[in-house]
Amino acid sequence: MAMLYLPKPTSARRTPVGVSSVMRLVADSGTRPIVTAHVGGLEVSMQVHSNAGFDAMLTHDAVRRLTGRSVVKEQEFGLADDLSLSTAGRGRTRVDSLVVAGVALTDLEVEVFDLPTDQCEGLLGVGWLRRVGAVIDFGTNRLIVPEDAAQRDAMLLPLVGRALPLQWDAVAARYVARVEIGGVAGRFVLSTVAGLTLDLAFARASGAQLAGPVGEEHGPTGAVIPLHRTVEPVVLQSGGGPLPPTPAQVYDLYAYMGAERPTDGALDGHLGADVLIACGAVVDFGD
Repeated sequence: MAMLYLPKPTSARRTPVGVSSVMRLVADSGTRPIVTAHVGGLEVSMQVHSNAGFDAMLTHDAVRRLTGRSVVKEQEFGLADDLSLSTAGRGRTRVDSLVVAGVALTDLEVEVFDLPTDQCEGLLGVGWLRRVGAVIDFGTNRLIVPEDAAQRDAMLLPLVGRALPLQWDAVAARYVARVEIGGVAGRFVLSTVAGLTLDLAFARASGAQLAGPVGEEHGPTGAVIPLHRTVEPVVLQSGGGPLPPTPAQVYDLYAYMGAERPTDGALDGHLGADVLIACGAVVDFGD
C-alpha cells in the first residue's frame, strides 16, 4: 500500500546508490521538485508532479526539440507564458524511451501541452510514480526507485514517526490522504508540488477564516477564478497528531479545472510540497 511517512527528525535515512535522482527545488507558484530525465537519450528537466493524472507529459517545444515532431491538437488545454490559454492545445505522442533514476520505460505515450514556466519541459505524473514504485524523500530531496522489496524495506523500516495510508482514487486518478481541519474530515490529494490548498467549499465547512480575494488562479482549460488565503496558518490533523501550521491558498478546485463538481466523493484539497518539506516527509508510491 502507498504510504506517507512523517518521520521524527532523528530517524535514520538511507538512499540507495545508483537508483536515485536529486530533486532540485524551485519556487514557481509554490515549491516544485525538478529532476533530470532523458527522452530518447536527450536530457530534459521534468517536474515531479503527483497531482497530474498521467504517466508523463512534455511541452510542444520539448517534443519538437526531442523528436523533431509536431503534435496535433485534440482539445483546449495548457497555458502560455502570459497565463492565457495556449493555442497549441493538448495532444499525445509516443517516445522511444523515458529514463529517470536509472529506470527506463520504452514506447511510452506522453501527454503534450504547454506550461507557463521556463523551469522544466515536462511533468512526471502519478502514473509514472505508481508504475515504477517510486519513493520521494523530502528530507534528502531525492527521488528513489528501489530495486526490490528488501531495498524498499531498508529505506522505510528505520523511519520512526507516523505513517499515513494513501488511498488510490480511481475516479480522480490520484492518491488521497484523510486529514482534519477544525474537526472536519477531508480527502486531500497527495501533491508533490506547490503549497497547501483548500477547496473553497471545504474551507468554509471547516470554519477557516479567509482573506480576499487576494488574486486570481488560472486553470489549464482557461478558467480564471478568485484566489483566497487563510487569515491564519492551518493546522492539519493526520495520523494521530498535528502537522506544522501552514498558510493555505483557497479556491474552487473544480472551477479551476473546468470540471463539474461531483455530488459524492469530492476532493477537499491538496496536501502540497510545502507541507511535505516542512515535515521531512517520505512518500512511498509502491502499491
